[in-house]
Amino acid sequence: MKLLKISKMKKIDLIHSHCEASSFYAGLIGKILRVISISTIHRSELRYFKPTWKNRLFYYFLTGYLAVSDDRKNLMIGTLGLSSEKVSMIHWGIDSDSISHNTEQGDMRTKLGLPDCRIIFSLGHLGSIKGHDDSIKALSIVKRKFRDAKLYIAGDGSEADHERLHLLIEELKVQNSVILLGQITNALEWMQACDLFLQPSLEEAFGLVFLEAGLCKKPTIATTVGGIPEIIDDGVTGYLVSPQKPDALAEKIITLLSSEERMQQMGDAAHAKVKQHFVLSKQIDKLEQHFNSLVQNR
Repeated sequence: MKLLKISKMKKIDLIHSHCEASSFYAGLIGKILRVISISTIHRSELRYFKPTWKNRLFYYFLTGYLAVSDDRKNLMIGTLGLSSEKVSMIHWGIDSDSISHNTEQGDMRTKLGLPDCRIIFSLGHLGSIKGHDDSIKALSIVKRKFRDAKLYIAGDGSEADHERLHLLIEELKVQNSVILLGQITNALEWMQACDLFLQPSLEEAFGLVFLEAGLCKKPTIATTVGGIPEIIDDGVTGYLVSPQKPDALAEKIITLLSSEERMQQMGDAAHAKVKQHFVLSKQIDKLEQHFNSLVQNR
């Protein structure tokens, strides 16, 4: 009722919501007030795209939908059953001025108190969908060639998530090489300090972390799922492997750590792609143009 009163009082032209419950109420209010209602659907878990009555009800009253990747757009149309005429796609973006490009990797490592070694960085909640289990397994293989390699994983999770990963770390005897950082607020500093970024997600709608890695000129090793291939060009800005393949991850990690030149080339290419396709201000302009077009043509 509060949203209905505010929308009516402020004479809102367009309501923009995100995902399930909020989209149901936004669509219902839009229907009552006869205003445009749009939802951005950016779930990573595939169960949210199944054509169940509940999933369809969430978006039933909306006048339009936004996807964050072509992959999710295809799921919204082909699986969830939304009208192709009402689904648009706008990638997310990143503020290209959010870091200082004059900061040296060594200076950032000193600031973070990191050792002089090969550093692999992962960032994401500790749930299984982010693939941290596979990262840890891959690190145990990488250490056969690079004994000084360390994997730092940033992100929080449930007690069960922590227990699962700690048990795996102990089982593989990599307690001194895998560090769970918990939740951090300085992700870009860690990106600047590492040698490469690793995120072998089992599913991913898009992944802002890959933009952060590219902005910091770091090559990424990730998986061929969801919207990730729309960000990472395999063999150019990083490497993509099938999910749940720690051996393949290890092979690509070793390939990168074996060549400073290759890491730099891929990092530079990743930076160039972010600057060309994923600058936040440009993506905001696209969103505003889309919204204005909907309002003007209603």
